[in-house]
Amino acid sequence: MDREQETTKEPVSTKELYNVGITLGDLNGIGPEVTLKALKDNRILGDFTPVIYGSTKIVSYYKKLLDLQDFQYISCKDASEIQAKKINVINIWNEDVELQVG
Repeated sequence: MDREQETTKEPVSTKELYNVGITLGDLNGIGPEVTLKALKDNRILGDFTPVIYGSTKIVSYYKKLLDLQDFQYISCKDASEIQAKKINVINIWNEDVELQVG
């Protein structure tokens, strides 16, 4: 490889990804829908690591309701289990809640 080719190579990204906490808001409002739709494009995972504080039951319910079959997330018990470049959901409650989606 000559010198000109070396200088035109794409730089290797060493960007540190920050964890960004997201709450679902009102479970019967637009919060869960907006959150899932905003995170459904996996390219966003190159910019930060999303951490949804809520319930995997609620996320699963809205994923099915919105027909977001490709929306993938992992369940975490606490912040020590967060994985970079994945959508993380930390369960902050496990009780059943009554949903009346508006």
